[in-house]
Amino acid sequence: MEKAVVGTRFAFVMGASKGYLEAITALFNSLVKNNCCFDVHFMNWDIPHSYFEEYQKVSGSKFNIIEHKSTSTNQGTGTAIERYKLAFDIAQDYDAICVIDADMFLTADVRLFFEIANKGFIVTGSNGMMIDFDTAYQEYYDCPLGSPSIPYAKIHTSVPIFVSYNNTGWFSELWNSIRKDHFDDFLYLNMLGIRNGLTDKMLCLPPYYFTGIHHWIWKPEISIREKGGMILSGTEELIYSIHGKFWDEGWKRDQMEIMYKYLGDNDMGPKCKFFVDNSMALMLREFSNLRDITGDFYKKYLQQ
Repeated sequence: MEKAVVGTRFAFVMGASKGYLEAITALFNSLVKNNCCFDVHFMNWDIPHSYFEEYQKVSGSKFNIIEHKSTSTNQGTGTAIERYKLAFDIAQDYDAICVIDADMFLTADVRLFFEIANKGFIVTGSNGMMIDFDTAYQEYYDCPLGSPSIPYAKIHTSVPIFVSYNNTGWFSELWNSIRKDHFDDFLYLNMLGIRNGLTDKMLCLPPYYFTGIHHWIWKPEISIREKGGMILSGTEELIYSIHGKFWDEGWKRDQMEIMYKYLGDNDMGPKCKFFVDNSMALMLREFSNLRDITGDFYKKYLQQ
């Protein structure tokens, strides 16, 4: 393939529609804030090209944004699955890449994970669960794994994945497979990792490091907090990114309802509620501050 326009050793790969513009703006600004101004390859569903041009103008053009128009007829496939094809296609032009969701933002420098990926390893985030990929899974996805029972503890959340070109073959397989359901880029991608022998080179970090999936970043014991100017877990480990639809009132309301029910079901008192409320307030503040670094120019594109 023709070599991409490359400005850095590393690159981020993501995809989104215009409903994510607030999140995309926050994410872009978080790259600058955390000294990760690497190329961004963007699988674009319906975002006006002028948004990217204006972002570069108001932000001072700190990194390259390379747009790729989705070829899919379905938005979910175009922004979720097709980005893995894009990652496979452009990875050979970089020392390492990172597939990331558009509704994530960085809270720390992730350069080290790119460097680790450049050495032939894979860095990703745990889903916080173990799955036995038994015969039922293998038959459903037509993905034989050599045993009727594969208990797997390195279940990753599909994003972020820091990887080098030599370890991206499973991305191409995902794209070229028959779509089964909306778990393809989660369950099937994990299975492809097993089948391709990637488990032994995969570093799967705790869920609260990157995504906080299953509400790990709200749960009182490890809920996020600020100390020494850093965003940390309750165990005082560095949080590298946060994931969520913090601009969506319905999403925020649902998260708090789930967490308050969790507190009640487990007989947790006011101190625990404080940690939950404090986590949400901290994440909302970080998201809003990052989004607003470049003003509110993105608003006019929401209705286009």
